Amino acid sequence: MDFFAACYRQQGEKSASVLLQQYQYRRKEVVFACVCGTEQKGAGGYMTERLLAWFRGLDLGKAVRTRERRAERLQGELAEVIEETDRELEGVRLRERELWERGLRAEERSERARQKEGKAKRGLPGKGLRGRGLPEGGLSEKGQSKSEKVSLAVFFCIEDVYMIFRRGAVGIYLINTAFGRVCLRRLGAGTEEKGIAMELGRLQADIGLLLGTESFYGHVTESMIGEGLFVREIRTEKQTERHLAELAGEAQRQGGSGMGAILLRTVEHREREQGGAGGLSETIGTGSRGAGNN
Repeated sequence: MDFFAACYRQQGEKSASVLLQQYQYRRKEVVFACVCGTEQKGAGGYMTERLLAWFRGLDLGKAVRTRERRAERLQGELAEVIEETDRELEGVRLRERELWERGLRAEERSERARQKEGKAKRGLPGKGLRGRGLPEGGLSEKGQSKSEKVSLAVFFCIEDVYMIFRRGAVGIYLINTAFGRVCLRRLGAGTEEKGIAMELGRLQADIGLLLGTESFYGHVTESMIGEGLFVREIRTEKQTERHLAELAGEAQRQGGSGMGAILLRTVEHREREQGGAGGLSETIGTGSRGAGNN
């Protein structure tokens, strides 16, 4: 099993975090892909960094050799990384909230002192900590953050054994055009464990996988995906990149913002241009790509 892969990340103040890693170990393909949402500034990027650190810490040789019997164990390890990162981000939010409230109290004391000295106008009703309270929807970017966890879609595949994780406003779709029409199936839409939908399975050749933010899916239709991502017409990496770029461009024209997406197309094994026993291709955040030996 091999993959053609491409990613898209819309630039902006609130951009999605996109991660794409491809390795080849002894002719066995390893793919690790992730799209994190933009609910909280910086949170998606931090989640992506933690997932990348876990992946790079794996013994790929052992993972490839024991992929079938260790799939559930790897799935559990990755779920623990997500949960631990959630706890760390929640701690950051609590500290931000505490600092924000301290600032309000300091402002209230200063206002009372100015009023007492007669050096300032009387405060308007509702001023101060009690009157202002916390803004609706939680804390914002100025020392504020919402309570929602980071939306994410994670795809990890070793040869043909895959696992996915999905949560929140990010989706993973399987694209099948084997019968001359597009059939979309949302992966990870079933049973959730601790708020994360997880799935284990096997992949076949000649199918597509599309990871994307809801802001991306909200501006493309099934027919647009079928016209732009007809799997059997994607025969090279450049075609994969072009098809995804065209679809993302249309979504942007429709008003999409903060979008991120990854397109994977499964194929039979192909020869690597660089040769050797293994290869590496990676994309992190900005869409830059590098290559080297593994």
